[in-house]
Amino acid sequence: MQSELITPFGRLLFRDRIHFVYMNEGMEITPETVETVHRHGAEIANGEKYSVLVDLRFNVTSTPEARNYAAENPFMRLHIAYALLAKSLSVKLMANAFIQFHKPPVPCRMFNEEEEAIKWLMLSMEKVMTG
Repeated sequence: MQSELITPFGRLLFRDRIHFVYMNEGMEITPETVETVHRHGAEIANGEKYSVLVDLRFNVTSTPEARNYAAENPFMRLHIAYALLAKSLSVKLMANAFIQFHKPPVPCRMFNEEEEAIKWLMLSMEKVMTG
């Protein structure tokens, strides 16, 4: 199943049990942004588990509240893994801080290339599904 939603903060695409989140350049991620993203994924996944790929390569920032909510929210029960795409040093530092300090309860890795991130997410999902 594939679904796409264009929002004021970016494009959300759900394909192959991966929720792709393409943030607009210069966006500041807020708790409301995170909730919208995860609500879309949960609705499209129809209660099944899925992974999340967030593209932060376009100078995206986030509030501390958004990072806290992203690491622990009611939608986490459906998440298998997170892949974060980052290019600039500042965004890589932000993404690394999220991974190291907020410690999301699912595997989370940072990538430079989308293809590598997708491969890792597919492998993560395969491990969970075959248990």
